[in-house]
Amino acid sequence: ALVRQGERRLLAASLDPAEVCRLVVDEIGRATGYDSVCIYLLGDRTLWLQAALGCDGADRELPIEQESSLSRAARIGQPILSPGVDSESVA
Repeated sequence: ALVRQGERRLLAASLDPAEVCRLVVDEIGRATGYDSVCIYLLGDRTLWLQAALGCDGADRELPIEQESSLSRAARIGQPILSPGVDSESVA
């Protein structure tokens, strides 16, 4: 299972969206071995960084009109698969 039993209880008990995002980022990193994981939420045509693991240079906000993979995915409402992502191709 992606989420361990302890974290599952924390996720179910937490009403704080920031805490839920932080737990999800931590679990994705643990389960996949990824060294960089970010969660952005879309609001008012801007992507807002909610939680990050290993994304020290991540923008806290990204207008969806900006040319990037992340902004394009938000504009079209579909995931974009990429064989490799670096900080310049995301932000």
